[in-house]
Amino acid sequence: MSEGTVWPLEPHTAAKHEILRRYLGAWFAILGRQNRRLVYVDGFCGPGRYTDGEPGSPLVAVEVVQTLAGKIAAKPELVFIDNDELRIDNLKLELRSEASNSYNMHIICGEFRDKFPRVINSLVRRQQPTPPLFAFIDPFGFSGIPFDLVRRILSYERSEAFILLNTNALRRFLEHSNHEIRIHIAETFGTSDVFEISTASFDRLMALRELYQKQLSQHAKFVRYFEMLDSSGSTIYHLFFATNNPLGFEKMKDAMWAVDRTGAFRFSDRTDPNQMILLGPDPSGDLAATLAERFGGQTHDAQLVKRWVVENSIFVRKHVTAALRYAERNGQIAVGESKSDGSRRKRNTYPDGSTIKFRDR
Repeated sequence: MSEGTVWPLEPHTAAKHEILRRYLGAWFAILGRQNRRLVYVDGFCGPGRYTDGEPGSPLVAVEVVQTLAGKIAAKPELVFIDNDELRIDNLKLELRSEASNSYNMHIICGEFRDKFPRVINSLVRRQQPTPPLFAFIDPFGFSGIPFDLVRRILSYERSEAFILLNTNALRRFLEHSNHEIRIHIAETFGTSDVFEISTASFDRLMALRELYQKQLSQHAKFVRYFEMLDSSGSTIYHLFFATNNPLGFEKMKDAMWAVDRTGAFRFSDRTDPNQMILLGPDPSGDLAATLAERFGGQTHDAQLVKRWVVENSIFVRKHVTAALRYAERNGQIAVGESKSDGSRRKRNTYPDGSTIKFRDR
């Protein structure tokens, strides 16, 4: 094995892989009971392990599927792509003893942008109905992930994409004179409008995030981005998740919140550029304030409030009850004693059918 084939595991990469592990556990378990075929693609898979033996993303996926063997009806197709022959050879060695009747594995050497369309043709288009597809796109740098390819992935109704975008590097290269680099940048965003950011006076990172989210939102109903920060508070990169499935969207958010928050790295969301929300241990007050801002002076069924939280904020369903208790305790809301079916609501609970009146701000 030559030097550089494997490398040390960085803390932020470990956090990213834990998010992937948790989400795949839900994705394979839920969809694997409803479908005979699932397709998982790791577009920049790497050598499989890090220098101290930690599993890379391909082994994470294999381990998740193995834990579900015999529990799901599906036989997943696991596709691993990398353009480096030495990394592919190392991955084959790592997975040589992992063959299983519970899944099919395809290890492919080549450029993701070239090989992935063939995967689509062979594993997706030939099957009716089209099987659910999850694409993990984690490039080395920012080239090789043209937005046309992302658009194609999301064109399938039951497809999802989890994409790492190196916005920090992109910010530095926006004004680069090299024509090839500028082509890569325009391809990544699917528009030459990205270069207008280089002439603007506002926050370039925020502008890059917003542009990529806007592009994804044209092809997916649910899009969420998370900012990976290092211990000094500097941005490393952004993770984008795009799906047409509300349950998938909710499960990905659950996975993000479940990652151990050691303080060395934080995930944040700036859907509202005027508000930085950090994933803290008790977000009840923050969510109560968000709900007051959104629903002040309005009355709604608790079900609508929960759905809004899941689909339009960084928070997740488990935070809603605590936030509503906080709001009720502080006089921010009034809750009906009875539900819409006439049954009585238990104190400190907010079931579907209960009415929540938000104080006018």
